[in-house]
Formats: sequence, C-alpha cells, structure tokens
Amino acid sequence: MKGPSRKFSHLYKTKEWRNLRLEWLRHNPHCTFCDDGTPGHIVDHVVPHRGDPNVFWNTGNLQTLCKRHHDTVKQKMERRQNPPVPIGVDGYPDGW
Repeated sequence: MKGPSRKFSHLYKTKEWRNLRLEWLRHNPHCTFCDDGTPGHIVDHVVPHRGDPNVFWNTGNLQTLCKRHHDTVKQKMERRQNPPVPIGVDGYPDGW
C-alpha cells in the first residue's frame, strides 16, 4: 500500500479528513517546496503524526506538497528525523 501506513490509514478514510483536506487545498493550493507556484495535491503532516490524533488533526502541522516533493524530499527528511526536527513559528523545520 502506498501512502499512509496501513496502521493509520483509517484516519485518512474519515469524512472529517476528506473535508479538512479539501478545505486545506482550497486555501493552500501550491506546493510548499516549489518556488514556481506548482499546484500541490497532497496534504502532508510536517511532523509525522504516528497515529497521534492531536498531531494528525493539528492544522498548524499541515502543508501542501506536490507528488514529486512528497515522494522524494519529504520522505528523505522523515527518514533522517530521529527525533523529529523542531518546527519553527514559520511552519518550517528550525534552521530550514
């Protein structure tokens, strides 16, 4: 299965997530990592939620990514994070 871990996939199947995702993309349509206004279609958790509902539903922990950045840069960032990198007030990892 691609995408979220099977263990947490139920969170992404809820009506609440579908509505939140659509609303997020309506207000944040461009990839956070692209400099050219590329549309993003993935609502990503900046800090991986690992099933924690407080982290999962925290809209301050969301960002829009294009598939290319989600599947490359973001995955590499998550593999390197141990522990997760602290997020600054701008929504980016500290030192970004």
